[in-house]
Amino acid sequence: MEIFDKVFMLLLGVFFCRIKRQLSKNIVYWMLYAKTRFY
Repeated sequence: MEIFDKVFMLLLGVFFCRIKRQLSKNIVYWMLYAKTRFY
């Protein structure tokens, strides 16, 4: 069970890293969009 827990935590970490990367990309995109809209 310990090995399973380690694998699960690893997958969870990868999943969160991917989500974080997507979010940061989206934030950059929206910032650029706002700049083109308002300036």
